[in-house]
This record gives sequence, structure tokens and C-alpha cells, in this order.
Amino acid sequence: MRTLRRNNAADETVETDPTAGLRSLQASFRAFLLHGDSDIGGHVIGTRRVDASTRLSIYYDAYRLRLGEALSVDYPVLKALLGEDAFAEMARAYTAAHPSRHFSIRWFGRSLAGFLRSAAPWRRQPRLAELAAFEWALGEVFDAPDAPVLRREDLAALPGEAWPTLRLRLHPALRRLELSHDVPALWNAVEHGGTAPPSEPAATPVSWVLWRKALRTYFRSLPPADACALDTLREGACFQDLCERLCAWMPADQVAQHAAALLQTWIDEHMVSAVTAP
Repeated sequence: MRTLRRNNAADETVETDPTAGLRSLQASFRAFLLHGDSDIGGHVIGTRRVDASTRLSIYYDAYRLRLGEALSVDYPVLKALLGEDAFAEMARAYTAAHPSRHFSIRWFGRSLAGFLRSAAPWRRQPRLAELAAFEWALGEVFDAPDAPVLRREDLAALPGEAWPTLRLRLHPALRRLELSHDVPALWNAVEHGGTAPPSEPAATPVSWVLWRKALRTYFRSLPPADACALDTLREGACFQDLCERLCAWMPADQVAQHAAALLQTWIDEHMVSAVTAP
């Protein structure tokens, strides 16, 4: 709450804010937690057993440990692959480069894949960044909001003349990735207690789709034509555009049958939420 105070000497009205001191103190403490370089020490009282500096260090370290724990929850296989100490070192480096900026700790690790892709020494192992991208996508698939799913009978009820212009709205839990390393196989192996298989990058990236069905997450690789078709729908294109793009991957007389089979698969796997047509 702000109040107005009359300054008789200058014969003017001065606006005061009784919460300004608290906000300044909070900003100083935040600066210390993030960078360790503020004047907050003058506001902390020590005791015989624990001096002010030690008290501050406890908060400074606990902040980073808590964020490291959050990363280990979001990236359990990455942690298992790196090992406890190496993962902790990586988490500290990531925290310094990407301090938490969201009120929910759920989103703290969203930039980890990009960090591993560009920061030394982790950038020398590209599969680490891809594994992080894969694990983050799995988390997003699990956490995504629910939505209705389209049924075959919903699609069958549309008149034939509407098909060229119909548009499908994909489920909000669906995610797409392009991966050069077979990190899904790596993830499967480590997740089930096995040893991480050797991984060499593919000559060309492999397309993957991740989705949710009946509260379970799934993923599978996609042939180039199917990935192109799915991405066409994600862009908001109509069914006719989808068929035209498939012509680049197969003979024109096979396109309609293949597109229809894809639609049935996507609907059966709960990848599609709705259809719209003029």
C-alpha cells in the first residue's frame, strides 16, 4: 500500500511506499542466491554455532541442490548415463547458465537440451542433447492437457465432398522429434536396468512421434512419408495438401490409400482430437 506524506519544508506532496524496503531486501537475497554477489550479508544475524556467512551458504547450496533434484526427476536416464557426480556437475553448470525464471520448478529444465548441445564439454557428445530432448518430450506428453479424441465414426459421418478441405486438429499431447542417435533404444535399455548400447549417428536424422493414449505415453519412429504427412497436419494444412505432399514420396495412384490408412492409425492411437470441414 502506498501513502502520501506532506513535506512542509518544500511544500510538496511526496509518495511513500512502506513495502519498498521489503522488496529491496527480497531483491538482494535473490541476487545472492543467483550470483552470490549482493549486500544481503549485512541483514543476516549469526549465532555462536552458525555465523551469518554459513547461514547464507546453506541457502545458496540448498537452492542449487533443489534445482539439481528437479533435473534428476525430469532426466532420470540422462542422470543414469552420466553418473551421479557428472550429472551434479552438469546441473550446477546449467543452473548458472539458465537460472529458474518460472514460478513453477516444473519448467526449470526446459532448456537443458539446447545447453548440452552448445556447452563444453557436453557438446562433444551429441547424443546427450538428443537424450535430453527425448526425455523432456516424454514429460511434456505426460503433462499435456487432456482433449477429446476423434473416432472413426466421426470421420465416416463426413460427406465425401468435404474430404479435400477437411483439417484435423492433433491432440495437444503429441510431440515430434528428429534424432540422429537412437536415443529411444538407449532410453529403453537404461530405463529397464540394462547397459546403454553403443550409439553412432545415422546418416540422416530419424523422425519420431511421441503421444499419449489412455494415460500412457508411447513413441515410435516414422518413415519419411508418414512424418511429412503428420507435419503437414501440424501446420494446419488440409487433407488435399497432405495428399499432394505424399506424391513426392510415392506414386500418385497409391496416395489416397496410404493417406486413408494413416488417418485410421492416427485416430486409433488417439493422436487426433477433432476434424473441421466447410
